[in-house]
Amino acid sequence: MNTALLSILRSPIDHRPLSWFVEDRSCLETQDVLLSQTGYSFPVQDGIPTFAEPREGQLLRDELLSALTNRVRDEFWDTARGELLSELEIRPGERVLEVTVGSGVNLRQLPRDAHCVGLDLSARTLLQCQKNLARWSVNADLVQGRADRLPFRSDSFDIAFCLGGVQLSENGPGAVLEMLRVTRPGGRVLVIDATDWREVDLHQRMLNWLQALRGGQDDCADPSDLVPPEGVADVETRTLHGGRHFLIRIRKQAAG
Repeated sequence: MNTALLSILRSPIDHRPLSWFVEDRSCLETQDVLLSQTGYSFPVQDGIPTFAEPREGQLLRDELLSALTNRVRDEFWDTARGELLSELEIRPGERVLEVTVGSGVNLRQLPRDAHCVGLDLSARTLLQCQKNLARWSVNADLVQGRADRLPFRSDSFDIAFCLGGVQLSENGPGAVLEMLRVTRPGGRVLVIDATDWREVDLHQRMLNWLQALRGGQDDCADPSDLVPPEGVADVETRTLHGGRHFLIRIRKQAAG
């Protein structure tokens, strides 16, 4: 793990800084661990910091939810991906966070001089993303965690974005609020999503499963409900592609 990533990682429980240790498991086995000042520890698996511990009895559910979300989202956005990513307007050297990074296909199209971090709930999805990025010669850090409990220091990123993941998450408003928290003052948050996933004629059986995993919830949030009530300097909302998608661009309030 590089020191730049370690410097911005925080415990999602209490937002305290983390230190990197190599823990002896046996005479033949060691485990990289991130340890907070208050005693919370988080394993590093295959070079990926892991902050979302499996919820009791829900490991399979969480993995399925993440895998289905990523599959539907990647195929649905494929034709418009380049156009939508251009909305980020990334400048050279900026630090960028993608929430629900999935297969990593979005990171592949971002400027190579940006410093990118991708977060996803699924450890299995991140391992595939790691392989994809290596095959594409794309440098990015990967972190496993929940979108509504981001394991990063406040004010760490110039841009935080989510392309097609908020409406399919369990806590969309919480995820956007966390994205705003970890963005620097004056930085940008961009959310692009479908106005109603029920209109997507793609792998309908998968979408039905996804709805069931979300507890039967099939209504999409109104885009205005995703905008945090505080800490916002400017907000732009608009629909795209004949109203099938929406865009929310938020500029975080400057310090002071």
